[in-house]
Amino acid sequence: MVPTMDDDSDDVRYGSAMSRHGQDIRFSSPAVERARARAEERERARHQGDTGRVKGDRVDLAVLVDDLNSGPVTVKEDLPTDWVSQLVDDKADVKWSGNEPGRVDVTLEHEASTMIRMKGQARFSLQHPCVRCGQVDVPFDMPLVVDLRLVERAEESAIEADFEQFSDGDDHAGLPLGNAADLEDINIASYVGSTIAVDHILREQLFLELPPHPNCESVGACLKGPCGLIEREQALQAERDRFIDPRWAGLLALKAQLPVASDVAGAQAPAPKAIAAKSKAPPAAATPAKPAATTAKPVPAPTAPPPPTTAKKAATKARAPAKKAATKAKAATKAKAATKANAPAKKAATKAKAATKARAPAKKAAKKAAPAKKAAKKANAPAKKAAKKAAPAKKAATKAKAPAKKAATKAKAATKAKAPAKKAATKAKAATKAKAATKAKAPAKKATRR
Repeated sequence: MVPTMDDDSDDVRYGSAMSRHGQDIRFSSPAVERARARAEERERARHQGDTGRVKGDRVDLAVLVDDLNSGPVTVKEDLPTDWVSQLVDDKADVKWSGNEPGRVDVTLEHEASTMIRMKGQARFSLQHPCVRCGQVDVPFDMPLVVDLRLVERAEESAIEADFEQFSDGDDHAGLPLGNAADLEDINIASYVGSTIAVDHILREQLFLELPPHPNCESVGACLKGPCGLIEREQALQAERDRFIDPRWAGLLALKAQLPVASDVAGAQAPAPKAIAAKSKAPPAAATPAKPAATTAKPVPAPTAPPPPTTAKKAATKARAPAKKAATKAKAATKAKAATKANAPAKKAATKAKAATKARAPAKKAAKKAAPAKKAAKKANAPAKKAAKKAAPAKKAATKAKAPAKKAATKAKAATKAKAPAKKAATKAKAATKAKAATKAKAPAKKATRR
């Protein structure tokens, strides 16, 4: 129908040419224009080697399911390091981070009416501190081979995946998949609605490959030097050797002279192959002589048992990570126990060092005072010599004074001996005088009485 112009308005009305959405069906809708612009941009970027999904720091790896109707869609990009760090951020205290730009090259296409196949490869260069020695930024090279079947998630569980909500690396935890998916099959993933979040799927696959306890010897570690734990153990062993009780020195010397048990066993016990050859060899009388070249052939080994079933292999392979984790946990526990056992020795060594440091100022002061002491000794040397020379004269004077001292001592002793006699004489005189005075006063007393 040809558009008509209304008399009261300048608006163009198309009548039946309008669709039920209010958009002219003869012109492209905004969604179609955006899809066409994205396709053209990807086509231009494809000539340069990428698919145009990375613009500076902005990365868009989402693929529309409707785009797969026209053929396979390839996502081939170099991923910035900061974006890779955000992808593997698990909100932990010690976390993974990007080390170098990543690379993804996957192709999505319809495989069945209800399934999409995602196939390709990716490579991520990450870093994480070693959980054993604490060495920072151990590089890890994590290549991924992607071969997944994608199914649409059931409508009742169509919840948008969010890194903040699902921070444990599993974007589908607790959400049931469609009927075509098998929850135990790790080769099946899911998507919600009409958009496939390729980055979320890659994140889940990457976390399945990362080691649970990353250290310098984990799979994928690219450290070019030994683990710091080895150097620490060597230092601890050297510290232990320094503090051996001297009372055990004799036993240690005796132990060093003894032969190793494995060498003694190897020298005495015959090899197991030789024993098997002897047990399997027929008697010499029943077997004719053979050439030397024939007799030198080794005894054939017994046939190997039949290989285990596929289920057993799968179970063994599934238990392997748990065994490795248990072994690493035991090693970490032993290392902690060794560190704890060596703690007293370390404390003693630290105290000894502290005491040495405390005595250092006194030693320095003593060294500085040594010249003054020497000078004082030299200054006193003449006086000491003069005193030595005067010693004979002092002895002679002391000998000459000895008789006078003895006579004075004897006189003092005689005086002390006469002292009691003097006291007795003095008392006798006093008594005589008292008696005389009493006799003289007696007549006067009698006259007074009368």
